[in-house]
Amino acid sequence: MAASREEDACDSVLRDSVPRDSVPRDSVPRGSAPCDPHLRIALLAAGVSSRLGQAKQLVPIDGVPLIQHAVDQAAPLVETVWVALGMHGDRFWQALREHQRVRRIQVMDSPPKLSASLRAVATAALADPGAQRLVVMLVDQFRVDTNWLRHMLQLARAHPEKVVASCYEGVRGVPALFPRVALEVLTSLKGDQGARAWLRQADDGSVVEFVSCMSPGDLDRPEDLSALGVAAPSSSCMG
Repeated sequence: MAASREEDACDSVLRDSVPRDSVPRDSVPRGSAPCDPHLRIALLAAGVSSRLGQAKQLVPIDGVPLIQHAVDQAAPLVETVWVALGMHGDRFWQALREHQRVRRIQVMDSPPKLSASLRAVATAALADPGAQRLVVMLVDQFRVDTNWLRHMLQLARAHPEKVVASCYEGVRGVPALFPRVALEVLTSLKGDQGARAWLRQADDGSVVEFVSCMSPGDLDRPEDLSALGVAAPSSSCMG
């Protein structure tokens, strides 16, 4: 069975995909959604940024380090944001403002591979009885805002047993939301394999696509830094 695509146009809204008892997205101001006690959001920030030539975690955006910017987008939806950091992540940890709202997930591999970060956060979620949903996002996805994450959560509530994958430029990727029953997938990843490979190959009806007409952003090379001036996608650009 083919994976579900909830919307196929950038200017569409989440009509059929939103549960009837949920609040319509347009009536919820940014940052006002209540925390979900069963949701965990993990920010993967353990990379060494070798191709960028500088630590992407500390690249400034809107006057704050990128790692803080990402935490700020997740913070309205959860009590504590999980941040996966490598063995040399102390300076990134110190760049965060409110440590009481952040939990550090240590990635032991050195240098850390993407799969190691995913295994670390998935293992932490499986050890947490209250964690029923885990969102995985990357520190350099600078266009991902609270609304993007909220729309994914709405889809997850409508499809509680399915993975919700962001879909942009016709391809599935992260941010992605994994229900507890799917977390074993992340613990089995190896090397540089990330969640994207599994999401793109899955074709068994286990994935619901959250479609955006803009990519979430990516900082891998020095020339990518110029894109930091691009605003986050408007609600009309998400479906």
